Amino acid sequence: MITTQSFEFSFIGIHLQTLYLYVMENQEEIEKQILEIVRAQHEKDGGNNGVNFGAFDHILNMSIEERNEVLQRMAKEKKIFIFHSLNMRRVILPK
Repeated sequence: MITTQSFEFSFIGIHLQTLYLYVMENQEEIEKQILEIVRAQHEKDGGNNGVNFGAFDHILNMSIEERNEVLQRMAKEKKIFIFHSLNMRRVILPK
């Protein structure tokens, strides 16, 4: 016999798992789009100039702090490399 409370909790657990999978798929899509922008710029300039952080705002639609967290996490996972030019941070492909 399933009580109402245990059913509600398992139902919430299913929704949380579905939401987690959706977020992970969405995150992978965002990373894919970011890498496409960086690769396109890399082909255009030979990888020397990179892309500034603002180039991703139309994809991410997040606050600056959240955007920076996403880019920092990708850098930590070695998907991108962030370097500091004279007056801004830029994103390039790792070497």
